[in-house]
Amino acid sequence: MNPASEKSSYIGALDFWKFLFSIIIVFYHGGLSFHTDTYQIFSNGALAVDFFFLVSGYLMAVSVSKMEDRELSIGKDTLSFLWRKIRAFLPYYLVAFFFAFISWGIFSFDLSSSFLKNATAAIGCLQNFLLLDMTGIHTTSVMGLTWYLSAMLLAMAIIYPLFRKYRETYLYLIAPFSCLLLAGYMCQTYGALTPYNEFGVLVFHGMARAVLELNLGCFVFLVSRVLSQINLTKLSRVLLTIFEWGFYFVVIAYLYTGKRSDVFTVLFLLFFALTISTSHQSAVSFLFDNRVCKFLGKFSLVLYLSQTATRRMIASLLPDQPWYIPFFFFLIATILLALLSMGIVSFTRHFWKKYGTHLSGLLISHK
Repeated sequence: MNPASEKSSYIGALDFWKFLFSIIIVFYHGGLSFHTDTYQIFSNGALAVDFFFLVSGYLMAVSVSKMEDRELSIGKDTLSFLWRKIRAFLPYYLVAFFFAFISWGIFSFDLSSSFLKNATAAIGCLQNFLLLDMTGIHTTSVMGLTWYLSAMLLAMAIIYPLFRKYRETYLYLIAPFSCLLLAGYMCQTYGALTPYNEFGVLVFHGMARAVLELNLGCFVFLVSRVLSQINLTKLSRVLLTIFEWGFYFVVIAYLYTGKRSDVFTVLFLLFFALTISTSHQSAVSFLFDNRVCKFLGKFSLVLYLSQTATRRMIASLLPDQPWYIPFFFFLIATILLALLSMGIVSFTRHFWKKYGTHLSGLLISHK
C-alpha cells in the first residue's frame, strides 16, 4: 500500500478541530455537573468523542500505509504500535491521573465506610489506572474519562493486526462494510451510540462504538487519499471548503442541541468533513499548518485529561451556587491545570534528559 501523495505530512486542520471538539467535551461535562434542570450546555457533547475515534482510525491507517513488509511478527508489531500510542499520551496521563487521584481522595473518599470497603475501593483504582475500564472488569472510577483511551486501545489491539495482515482487503472491504453493519446494528438495537458504559452483546457499547468509528477513520484515509490525488480547480477547492465547514457546523449544532435519533447521520457528516480536511484540498487548509495549531492539538489532549480533578473539586467547593458560577470556575481551573500539567511534563522531560542515566543507574547497571 503506497501512502497518499500529500502536499504536507502535517495536517494542522486536524489539530484545530481536535482543540474545538475537546472544548465542547469540557463544556458538556461542566454542564452535566453544574446545569439546572431547564438548561444544559451542549446536551449531546458526549458525542464529540466520535471525532477523536475517527481521527485515531485515520492515523492508524496512515501508520499501516507507511509500513514496509518485514520480518517482525504481526503480534510484536501490534504491541509496538500500541506502545507508541500509549507513549504519546502517557506523560500527560500520569500527571492527570495523579491530580484526579488526589481530588478523589480529598473529595470522594468515604471515611465513614469500613476499612475493608475503602481498601477494596483503593485497590480498584489500579484497574482504572491501567485503562481496563472497557474490559468489563469492575474498577473504582478515579478518572472516568479513561473509558475513551481504554476502548481505543482495546479496539486497536483487535483491528491493527487484521489491518496489518490483510492491508488492501481490510481497507477497501472489511473497514467500510463493518462500519455499515455495526452502525445498522447499533441503530436498530440501541438507537444511539451512548451511553458507553452499558453492557451489550459480549462488550460495552463503548467498545462497539470504538470499533465502528476506528474502521470509519480507516475509510476516511482511503477516500481522502483518492481525493488528494485529484488536480482540482480553485473553484472546486472553494466548494470543498464550503462543504467541509458546513458539515462541521451542522455537527456542532447537533452537539449543542439535537435529536438522539440523528446521531448516525451526524457520524457520516463527520466522515465527509474529515475526508476533506485530511485530503489537504480545502482552500484554507494552509492557514492551519502552523505552530499555534500544533500547540492546540497537544493542548486538547491535556485539557481532556485534566477536567476530572477540577470538576470534582469545584463541585465540592461550590455546591449551592447558581450553575454559571461553578461552571466558570471549572473552565478556568481546567485550563490552568492543563497548562500546569504541560509545564510539569516539559520540566520532567528536561530533567530526565539531563539526569536520567545517572538515576536509572541506581537500579539498573549500564555496564
